[in-house]
Amino acid sequence: MNLNKVLFSILIFIFVTIIIGTIYCFIQKKESIKVPETISPEIKQNQKSYFTELGQLRLSTKPDKNDKSTIIILTPLIEYDSNNRIFYEELDTKKLQISQIISNYFTSKSINEIKQKNEHAIKSDLLASINSILALGKIEKIFFADFQFL
Repeated sequence: MNLNKVLFSILIFIFVTIIIGTIYCFIQKKESIKVPETISPEIKQNQKSYFTELGQLRLSTKPDKNDKSTIIILTPLIEYDSNNRIFYEELDTKKLQISQIISNYFTSKSINEIKQKNEHAIKSDLLASINSILALGKIEKIFFADFQFL
């Protein structure tokens, strides 16, 4: 019988605590942060996202004078307007072709030819090639999250 009284007392204590906590929350009204319902057109136009679906590519360069090729590991990121869903879908459907363009670029050059070109020139070449297969938009920037020579 004593156990029932103890359990009943604990139950009453928990119930009263919940009621007091609820009342306290209603009394303590905090000013909520107001979020605008619409985003201004200037902000909407400048939203960029990165197409990362190409993943990490592991490529082998063209053999150099010593008949030695180098392994390149790179992860390309393509910047696009996040509001342009149709262009994203085109990138997604052509990701195999885009990967092939990047792969062909690096496998057709020796490590010395790649090192002689600066990063801007490599990216410009890739942008021109990739944009040539796109119909619904053009990419303006390509980045490499990883770019390693092994």
